Amino acid sequence: MTMTVDQLNALITQITTSMTNGFNGINIPAPPAAGSSIVKVDPFYGKDSEDAQEWIEMFLRAKEANGWPDNRRVAIAAGMLREEAADWYNLVSTTINRWDGDANAGFRERFLARFSSQEKLHRWQYELMNLKQGNEKVETYASRFKKLANRVDAGGIPDAFKVRMFLSGLNKELATLVAIQNPANLDAAINQAKTVEAGRYYATDHDFSKPKVEDDIEKLSKQFEQMALN
Repeated sequence: MTMTVDQLNALITQITTSMTNGFNGINIPAPPAAGSSIVKVDPFYGKDSEDAQEWIEMFLRAKEANGWPDNRRVAIAAGMLREEAADWYNLVSTTINRWDGDANAGFRERFLARFSSQEKLHRWQYELMNLKQGNEKVETYASRFKKLANRVDAGGIPDAFKVRMFLSGLNKELATLVAIQNPANLDAAINQAKTVEAGRYYATDHDFSKPKVEDDIEKLSKQFEQMALN
């Protein structure tokens, strides 16, 4: 049977109405509002067993995930302090007016200065000064270096000295090639080291984590072994 135009329009209207009613019964969750708490942060009590630097890092990750505005960082962080840490903030709150960037008025600087024990600081300083790349990729070594530098609050260390510390732990052959370029700061040194590492990876087929002299000796030893077999 052929449908008339009126019958076809009526059918389309019926289908549209049914679909609309069906969608109205579906609850579609709204996106999280700014200032929500998708990622939770554990309270900080000020105990010796707690790591103040790790807590700050965890807080900043949550801040990004939850969309907390920058101008609310101090207030939100202060609300997560408990017991001794809360007592400390109550005493110094009138002198804190920013998140960071000031040793006297920055929450981050004052918080770390108060709750990073000397024992931990000395251990981190020792690890930073003795950090070596070894068989790691530059990216992995640089990540460990920057993490330790942040723990000892290396912001007050001159860029030139941070570059020297980084190069002293870098594999010798890499360090020499990077030092020639005279990087202006730590980030520049890291980027240049990655570039040199990538270039030598394509230019040679040996393990760049080994010093060149050791690599040459290994090749020479294999040649002697082959000559002996012949």
